[in-house]
Amino acid sequence: MTRWLDGQHGFSLLEVLAALGVFAVVTLGVVPLLGSALKASSTSRSETVAEEAARTIMERIQGTKWYVSYDAKPNKRVDILDLYYPQAASNSAMGQSFSSNAANAPLVGTGGVFTTTCAPPPVTANPACNFEVPEGHNVTIKTSFIRKRTPATTPETYEIVTPCVTLPCSTPYTAPYAWNSQGNDMPAATLMDVNVTVGWTQHGKARSFSLRAILGERKFSATGAVDAGPSPTAGASTAPVSTGVAKIHGNAVIDYVVQAQTGYSSSTAWPANGCPVAPCKSEGTYTFGMSESTINTEDTGSTADQTNKVADFRIVRTYPANQAPPSTPPPDLANVQGATAVKHAPPYSLTTQAALSAPTQPIMHPELPQTPVQAVVYGGEVKNVKVDIANELPQAEGEFKTYGTTSGIQETQITNSQIDYTTLDLDPTQPLFFMTKYTGTNPMGLGAHTKANTFALNSASRAVQTQSLAGFSAGTWLRTNNGNRSWNSFFFNNFVANVNCKATGNSATASATATWSVDLSGYYDPSNNGSTPNGGTLWTAKLNSSGNDIFNGASVPDALASLKALNPLEIDVSTNTNDIYLFEKRDASGVITQKGYFSDMTALKNPPTSVSEDGRTVTASIDGALRIDTASLNAAIPETQTSFSFIKTSCEAVDNR
Repeated sequence: MTRWLDGQHGFSLLEVLAALGVFAVVTLGVVPLLGSALKASSTSRSETVAEEAARTIMERIQGTKWYVSYDAKPNKRVDILDLYYPQAASNSAMGQSFSSNAANAPLVGTGGVFTTTCAPPPVTANPACNFEVPEGHNVTIKTSFIRKRTPATTPETYEIVTPCVTLPCSTPYTAPYAWNSQGNDMPAATLMDVNVTVGWTQHGKARSFSLRAILGERKFSATGAVDAGPSPTAGASTAPVSTGVAKIHGNAVIDYVVQAQTGYSSSTAWPANGCPVAPCKSEGTYTFGMSESTINTEDTGSTADQTNKVADFRIVRTYPANQAPPSTPPPDLANVQGATAVKHAPPYSLTTQAALSAPTQPIMHPELPQTPVQAVVYGGEVKNVKVDIANELPQAEGEFKTYGTTSGIQETQITNSQIDYTTLDLDPTQPLFFMTKYTGTNPMGLGAHTKANTFALNSASRAVQTQSLAGFSAGTWLRTNNGNRSWNSFFFNNFVANVNCKATGNSATASATATWSVDLSGYYDPSNNGSTPNGGTLWTAKLNSSGNDIFNGASVPDALASLKALNPLEIDVSTNTNDIYLFEKRDASGVITQKGYFSDMTALKNPPTSVSEDGRTVTASIDGALRIDTASLNAAIPETQTSFSFIKTSCEAVDNR
């Protein structure tokens, strides 16, 4: 029997039951809240795991080189394109799928979309998936080449660019886009949209986290953005303020040795080629000899790049004023690419590798007679290519040269198959313009050579120096034929241009030069007596980038002005109005008063150069040393006028160490 002490009381059964009831009510309300909290905590942890995985994958992609040419790393996947947009085709075994006509919002339009699935893991190991995937998660990476929409929009929008999928392929591809094909592995655009998605299933619901970025070639700061620091005093070189921008920048580029532009007009409609209504007009651009060397060093490292190309020929559709172009421009009517080499460092160092053109590479207009061809390069080679980085001292060098070895070989030619040879008394067996190669001449044949070097900061030769050398040994133009005899009315010899930029961080030793020269000559008839001469008289001229020229052995301020004043007579007939001169002349109303082969000829005097006050930034350029415009070589077809520009080159050097 229980005895209660004085002052102690127990709970009655009713009180206990009442307390249990209150506890049950409270518990029933709290337990669901506790379950929700646990569920939310689990979801948050899963989202954090997915977010960290997506960031890790994106950082790996961003840290990968944008583009390294296939010939620099045969059978090795080393750049973003190799891994995440390797080809215009699917590979299910590696978890890769490609669509040439897919949407990828918010990108505008449809086009090439490449998807890589890394988890679940593909059947065949894919180096693009060389990262850890959290257990229970899936990973997809979707990419598209893109470009900014034009005209520009606000906010800025981008549209999908599709690489070549099937033949025929236009520039820059000669075959369908593929990572393991030299020349066909180049990016279809300079930017790529990358979307990394990590997904998982939780509490019966599919969830995902995505990161999206626009990637491209990482460029070093422009010269104007480089912090050069305080100017040196008393010849001392003061180090620049470090802002993480380029310490070294060098660029030497030859845009072309020769570039010709001419047009064509067909009286036949070509609906399949984008011209449903005649006349069908087009334009040809024929570029010979390109080279570029670029070096950079900034806080994150150094790069060296070398690009060379023998030739680039294109014929594109144009439209007369009475024809509206289609909403989607037609593809090139024809294109030809000469030997091309694109080299990068890192990840490799390379010297003396060559790429050869085919022995003959012609381009022909699909809507016009196929003889003669519009342009042709008879072989060529990219050689002496060097890219290297040692102790933050990058260098790049390379050249293009025609490679005939016999004196008198015709190396390149440009013509227009709509020339009226009979009216203009031109030799129909000769092209409008061609360049020949002579052994023992410097530069040998058509040549384009650029280089960019860095010399150590603590050496006596400390500098960032870039140079280019471009030219050709000989060219022949306008072979006239009056039925009794023929002669060459216009020659080039020893056309050479050179730019040199040397930045030293010291205005006393920094320098910039831009020079060019060419020898011109031609035969003509000085008599104008209405009879056929037995032989021609030779005029000669030497053009220089600065100072006086030479014309017929005499020093003159402007040899072209003297040549135009002479205006050599090329075809002398009994009726003077039918005589043909070197230059066409017109009166104030535009009426032709003298028939001629050229409408104008101009030369660039005193090409611009600059050296900054502190000697850190140096530039020089030759924006077309010589330009020649022909008259319309068929009076009925104005498009037969051809414009030739010779040697466009420039250099830049920045020594910001």
